[in-house]
Amino acid sequence: RTDFVRAVVEPSRVIFLDSRHPTFAAFVQEFRNTWRSAECAGAFNGWAIECIICAAVNMHSLRLQVVKPVVESVLGSVRTRTFNCLLQLYPLKMMLSSFVEQMRPLVQGLRQTVQRELEAEAEA
Repeated sequence: RTDFVRAVVEPSRVIFLDSRHPTFAAFVQEFRNTWRSAECAGAFNGWAIECIICAAVNMHSLRLQVVKPVVESVLGSVRTRTFNCLLQLYPLKMMLSSFVEQMRPLVQGLRQTVQRELEAEAEA
């Protein structure tokens, strides 16, 4: 689950849920086109998960690129350290907190996947 793609990935298919996000249509089109050209029929579920993760990371990277100049501008303007200037930091704090909360499920999912792979290797 990401903020624009919710899916159930099975070994041979993927079920996308709640497809109302505007970015979703572009993602699905690219997903279908890439699958047709991919040679990974035996590892569909891994490929599908990789596509979803890469799309989510790409979206968050783009968001951070847009936010960075805004943050730098606000930080530059609060150098006077007056109380009113410090109040400008609150919206930035809220935005970054929201970003962290959006990334949390992705990070947890990746950690669980890595942990399962390590456990499978240890058992083998």
